[in-house]
Amino acid sequence: MKKLLVLIAFLLPLNLFGGWTLQESGVDGTLRDVHFVDTSHGWIAAGSEGNKGLILRTTNGGGNWDKVYTDTSQDLYAVGFFDSLEGWAGGCKYYSYGPPWPEDGSYSILLHSIDGGKTWSSEESKNCSLANHLLSSTHEKIDDICIIDSTYGFYMENGYRSTSDMYGFWTVFRSLDGKHGWGISRGMSYGVHGLGFCTDSLHGWFELYDNDRVSFSLFYTDKGLESLSAISELSYPSSDMVFVDTLHGWRVGGKIFHTADGGTTWVEQASGVTSCLHTVDFLDSLNGWAAGNNGTIIRTRDGGNNWIREHTPISSKINSICFIDTSHGWAVSDNGEILCTKLYSPYSSGKEKELWVKPNPFSSVVGIEYLVASKKYISLKIYDVMGRVVKVLVDGEVYSGYHKVEWNAREFPSGIYFASFVAPNHKTTKKLILTK
Repeated sequence: MKKLLVLIAFLLPLNLFGGWTLQESGVDGTLRDVHFVDTSHGWIAAGSEGNKGLILRTTNGGGNWDKVYTDTSQDLYAVGFFDSLEGWAGGCKYYSYGPPWPEDGSYSILLHSIDGGKTWSSEESKNCSLANHLLSSTHEKIDDICIIDSTYGFYMENGYRSTSDMYGFWTVFRSLDGKHGWGISRGMSYGVHGLGFCTDSLHGWFELYDNDRVSFSLFYTDKGLESLSAISELSYPSSDMVFVDTLHGWRVGGKIFHTADGGTTWVEQASGVTSCLHTVDFLDSLNGWAAGNNGTIIRTRDGGNNWIREHTPISSKINSICFIDTSHGWAVSDNGEILCTKLYSPYSSGKEKELWVKPNPFSSVVGIEYLVASKKYISLKIYDVMGRVVKVLVDGEVYSGYHKVEWNAREFPSGIYFASFVAPNHKTTKKLILTK
């Protein structure tokens, strides 16, 4: 009996509260990067198909993915959007990690869209001409794109300088004003392995590989690339890196590491899996996910002190993962597979008109859960006994499925309140008892 209880406790996080399901991509090849700006609008850099750079786009959270063929033959490796309309994609043609390279070299491409990814144009850039001026026979590709806001964005370009050696160079470009092109910011004879910016345009981290020393170093800027300083030597290279503020960051490269001092020191975290991890995403200092080989996805709710493996229906390598909030996430794989979060709840068999509240009575924070049968406009508001709105929890369109929100009532007096859920054609009200 004791063994059975342990087994049930182990399975609960997978079967009741978290999981992943497949979305139809229409693509068999490698999906390299996924980016969402909200729960509706998302894009995937999908390499190329039929000698055309391919972007997948959705406006309904992945219910449908549309193929967009760009006017370039380059493979597309990275994508990033500022909002539902404006974004960039990057990649290259004929990229190789080592010789022999094509005689005419390979070159990077940066594309720009202002209509949500329906159409793309080549972005005016200094990268190819300047890089080819500095280093002959360059072989370049854009690996990562990070859009901070409507003014600032960064992308990372990698390449090798000749067919006779493996000395690398890197260039990182910064948007001049977000609307009128990009300007070169840094260029060195290093290979860049990781690019991470927090929520502003000044603080960023770059992991560089020194070919001469065969070592990895982490560089930091607090001036938006105007100056860089080396802050730590790294024992493992990174394939992905994320910072949620100027102190807390994570990086993966097979293993997962965490810093709480802005990257000066890194501590390996126990992932609980043996598969190599390739991509990581965090919403804040507590909630994060990492993914990699064999369809592996792990998540944490405490900043990585504890990681739990989540069930996925695939066994291929996951290249990129993206979360908008703790309920909505996507991941893409080598085999053209798109995963999205599938939330399970003890109330999933309930009716749309029902509203679940727990705990009730409550002393400070109460969870309110509801089901929506299809995408629609809803409102969820808290009223006092006088009929006055004291808190608006939801007021807008939501997707079909199970949803949970919380009301933090620490600043409200004890008493009776009402949670009012309004959707087209029905209204539900629940009484809440706040006791302090």
